Amino acid sequence: MGTTTGRGGLMKPATLDDAAEVIIPAELLLAYEAASYWIELPSGTITLKIGEQFDPPPGNEPYSRLAVVTAFNPFSRLMSQVENEAHQADLIEAVEAAGLEWFPAAGVDPTGDWEPEPSLGVLDPSDEQLDAWMERFGQNAVVVANAGEATRLGFHPRHAARLAMSG
Repeated sequence: MGTTTGRGGLMKPATLDDAAEVIIPAELLLAYEAASYWIELPSGTITLKIGEQFDPPPGNEPYSRLAVVTAFNPFSRLMSQVENEAHQADLIEAVEAAGLEWFPAAGVDPTGDWEPEPSLGVLDPSDEQLDAWMERFGQNAVVVANAGEATRLGFHPRHAARLAMSG
């Protein structure tokens, strides 16, 4: 995996070569599933949990999908605060360039073993946009909440393909 130099000489998230797969260790997957994901919407803070039904709260502009996305710690490798903030600024630019609205969000570990990870709560992103951001910013997964459905993890495209092939 290589890195490229980004804004201010900082290292950009590593990208995968064409043959690489994204492998998420079981304990990390369990941590993602156990976490709470909060989003600061104009009508107030909401919390998403994997497996729980999502019903958009009243008082917001109509939307049918909410995703929690971050650019912190690509592929779960700890990065410096400066690097993480630069990656997150690039993610914000990408979301805004797509014309999508976002709000502050975070993933919170219920055990307190890891600090809340700053994220974006993005309104109505497409699967293609989420996949592109996971590829670009080196993320294992995003949280996806579709109105009236159970909140779920959306996996990095190369991880999802491996899951589909394994049955």
